[in-house]
Amino acid sequence: MRAAPGMTVRAVNAVLRRHHRALGPDPASEAACTIGGVVADNSSGMSCGVAGSSYHTLDSLRVVLPSGTVVDTAEPDADARLRHDEPALHAGLARLRDHVRADPAMRAEIERQFSLKNTMGYGVNALLDHDEPAQILTHLVVGSEGTLAFIASATFRTVPLRPHAATGLLVLDDVSRATDVLPDLVSSGAAAIELLDTRSLLVAARDPRATPGLRALQLERHAALLVEYQAQDADELAALVRAGAPVLRAGVGGDPLTGDPARRADLWHVRKGLYAAVAGPAGRAPRHCWRTSPSRCAT
Repeated sequence: MRAAPGMTVRAVNAVLRRHHRALGPDPASEAACTIGGVVADNSSGMSCGVAGSSYHTLDSLRVVLPSGTVVDTAEPDADARLRHDEPALHAGLARLRDHVRADPAMRAEIERQFSLKNTMGYGVNALLDHDEPAQILTHLVVGSEGTLAFIASATFRTVPLRPHAATGLLVLDDVSRATDVLPDLVSSGAAAIELLDTRSLLVAARDPRATPGLRALQLERHAALLVEYQAQDADELAALVRAGAPVLRAGVGGDPLTGDPARRADLWHVRKGLYAAVAGPAGRAPRHCWRTSPSRCAT
């Protein structure tokens, strides 16, 4: 799927939905996130894990370098063109690649850092993952926040759309207890696990769309996990729900798993509107809003 940089994630997914596909990155602010921003920030999202991130699902980029040179890595001779048009850049990328690969300690550290869900800074794992300087450049642009090139278009390898889902909210005594149950939820096959701290819950509970489980709580030090299971068909989803139900019953409140679209939308409204909701009353960004996924426990 090739998209222009100004298209939003939601708009692209609306087109892909007809083909039962979706973008791998699924940022919460999909209505505002543009493709250019998704690549520049190496966006991941709520259920994409490591494999579904911008870096790992990017097929090619068309970029404009500061010199004005246009590089399109969808072209079969992209590397030869880069070597001809930007010989110093091509040679420099090759030297960086060889330097990193020849240093066992540096190589090991990069592999360790990027074995987890890591969307911070330049994707220097490109120096290990790709051989051709053109492909290294493409993947260094991911996460570079506009410092290396202007992104003119991006082509992604899309992922299958899983149309069946069940979502629930698990409330626990505190953040420590919430993180304790993460391994069990990951093992049960959860596609998305979002951690909400006390402050987030206090604000969310005042929202007109607050779920019954949220409204019923007397919040003190509580934390919650928004959990979703996704599947290709109803039988697969039912099996996942059965596996996850015992873990979700371990909390002190919340909302049980549901496949009802309206109730699921209300649960996700809590998460997707969280940044603005928490920042609004305080006049600043939230300090303790963390996101988790099956690929790691917390960011």
